[in-house]
Amino acid sequence: MPYLLALLIGAATGGLLPWDMVVGRGWWLAPSQDVAQSLIGHLAFQMDGWRFPLFRIGTLMPPDGINAMLVDANPAMSLLARLLPGGPHNLLGAWLFACFLLQPLAAVYALRGLGERRLVPALAVAALAALMPSLWFQPMHPNLCGHFIILLALGATLRLLRGEPGWRMAGLALGLGAFVHPYLLVMATALLCAVPLSRRDWRQAAVLGGLLGGLAVLMALAGFFGAGAADRGFGRFSMNLLSPVVPQLSGLFGGPMLDATGGQYEGFNYLGAGLLVLLALGWHRPPRWSWSLLAVLAGLTALALSSRVYAGPVLLLDLGLRPWEQVFGAVRASGRLFWPVGYAALVFAVAALATRLRPARFAALAVLAVALQWQDTGPLRARAQAMLASPGAAPPPAAFVQAVATAQRLTILPAPPCVEGAERDLAQSLILVAVRAGVPVSSVAAGRMPPGFGCESAASDAMEEPLRDGEVLLVLQPAFAARLDGRLLGPAGCIGTGPALCGAGLGTPLAASPPPPLPPRGEEVAAQALHPFQAHGWAGAWNAGPRSTLLLPPGGGALALTLRGVALNPGGTRRIAIRINGAVTHATLPDLADATLRLVLPPGPVRIAFDVPRPVDPQRRGLGPIAHRVGFALISARFE
Repeated sequence: MPYLLALLIGAATGGLLPWDMVVGRGWWLAPSQDVAQSLIGHLAFQMDGWRFPLFRIGTLMPPDGINAMLVDANPAMSLLARLLPGGPHNLLGAWLFACFLLQPLAAVYALRGLGERRLVPALAVAALAALMPSLWFQPMHPNLCGHFIILLALGATLRLLRGEPGWRMAGLALGLGAFVHPYLLVMATALLCAVPLSRRDWRQAAVLGGLLGGLAVLMALAGFFGAGAADRGFGRFSMNLLSPVVPQLSGLFGGPMLDATGGQYEGFNYLGAGLLVLLALGWHRPPRWSWSLLAVLAGLTALALSSRVYAGPVLLLDLGLRPWEQVFGAVRASGRLFWPVGYAALVFAVAALATRLRPARFAALAVLAVALQWQDTGPLRARAQAMLASPGAAPPPAAFVQAVATAQRLTILPAPPCVEGAERDLAQSLILVAVRAGVPVSSVAAGRMPPGFGCESAASDAMEEPLRDGEVLLVLQPAFAARLDGRLLGPAGCIGTGPALCGAGLGTPLAASPPPPLPPRGEEVAAQALHPFQAHGWAGAWNAGPRSTLLLPPGGGALALTLRGVALNPGGTRRIAIRINGAVTHATLPDLADATLRLVLPPGPVRIAFDVPRPVDPQRRGLGPIAHRVGFALISARFE
C-alpha cells in the first residue's frame, strides 16, 4: 500500500508537467542552451550507425566524433530509443516524467531502509521528496532530475549498514547513475562507500569493488573514459553555506537566490519550509551504526562548499584553487553534491519524529509540513511549468533552415561552445535541423569538450580552410563575417552579414583578395617579411595563443623557419605541433634560444598552423607585455 500511494503521488506531481513536453513535442521543438545540447546528442546517437566505443557519435565533430555522455544525451535512454522501431524517438520528456513519478517510490524505499514501514510516515516522506526544491529547480537539466537514483542508493546503503540485503538495489543505482549522468554515479558511489567504511569489512569492500569494477568495464566499452578534456569551475559552481536554510525563490518568504560567485545557482539547495520544520523538531543523536554515513555526508557537504566557502556574500574561508581544482576538478559543479545530504536529512527526520510522536500528532505534523512545502515550492513549480510549456529559442531564418537541411556538412563559426545566449541558441537550433536531416556537424556544445578542442583553432580552421562540396558555414558574429575571404573558402556566397550562412550558390559571392608575393627564394629575411602571410594568432613576430597560422600562395619547395621557443619554466622546452595543409609534424624548441625548422611545402596554396599547448604569460618569463599568451617568436625565414 505505501508504494502504491507513493506511485499515485508521483503520478500527480508528474502530471504537473505539460503533456506536450512529456511526449516529445512543444518545448522540444526549439529548446535552448543545455536542453538543446541533450536533445542534439539524443537524436544524433539514434541517427548514426553503430560504432565502437558504443556511444561514440560520428556525425558530431567528425572525423573523431564525440561521446554521447559529453553532450548529456542520457546514454541509457538514447540506447533504449535506438532499439525501438520507427525512430528516431525523443524519450527525454518521458524520462523527465519518470523522474517525478519514481521520486516518491524511491523515497519510501529509502525510509524503509531505517526500518520504518508505517503508512503515514511513508506518505509524508513521499510527498516531501516529490516537493524537494532542488528537484523542481533542475528541469533545464533533464538527466540531472534523476534524484530517485540518489534515494535508491541511500535506501540500499541504510539496509546494508543495518545488516539487511541491499546490494542488488545498490548495483541498479550505480548502473543507472553511470549511464544517465556522471554526477549521479558519484553521489551513489559516495553513499555506498559508507558500508565498508562502517565495519571495515573486506567482504563488503570486495562486493562494492566488484560492482564498481564491472561497471568500469562497461563504461570503458561505452567509451566514457578519456572522452572529455579537463574543465574548470570548482570553487565557482559551489554551494553557499546558507543555501539549505535561507529561503530562496520561496512561496512563503520570497528571497533571491544566494550566489556569491556567479555560479552558485548550481548549488541551489534550499530544503523548503516543511522539511526545515521537521528537522528543527526531529533533531536527535544519530544511531551509532550510522557514523560512517554521517562521515560521507560531511565529506559531500565539504565538497559542495568547495575550497572557497561563502556565507551569503561573505567569504568565510579561502583555501585557494590549487591543488583542490586539480584534485576535484572533475566535479566542477560541486554544489550539486549536497543533494544526498538533503535527502538523508529528510529520511532521518521523518523516521525520528514518527518514532517519538504519537501517530495522531505525527500525522498532524506531517500534514502541516507537506502544506508548508507545497506553498514554499509554488514559485519553483510555476517557473518549471512555464519553462516547459513553450519553446525557449527563436526559430532560425527559413532560408537558413532550407540550406542546412539540404547540405552535406554544417560548420559553425565561432564554434557553439565559444558563444552564449542568442548566438548559441541559433547555432543549436540549426544543429537540430542538421541532425534530423542526417547532416554531419563540425562542432557542438558539450559539458566537457573532447581533448584537443580549442575555440581559436576551431575558428581559424573554419575561416581558412576551403569549404568542402556541399558544406555550409554558419557565421554567428558580424566581425567574423567581415573577415571571410573567397580566396581561402573557395567559390562561395553568403546570406546575411552576421549571422550569415555561406556556401556554394548562396547569396552574395565572397570577394577574393589577391595573394601577396613571396620573398625572393634563397634569401633569408627577417620575421617582418612574413607579416603579409600571418593570418590568425599573432602579435607582431610573436605567436599569441594556442593557434597561429601562416597562409602562403602557391609555390612549393621548402621553407626554413628560425623560431625562438618560450617554455613554461626557465630552461625547459617548448613542444609545438605544425600542420601543413592538414599533415602534422611536431617540433621541440629550446627555451629562449633559436632553432631552425625546414618545412616541405606542397604545391598549391599552403596553410601552416602552429598549435601551442599551454602558452605562457610572457610577463611571467620577463618578456614584457607582448600578448596575453605566447609560445614562440618568428626570427627569420628562407624560402628554398
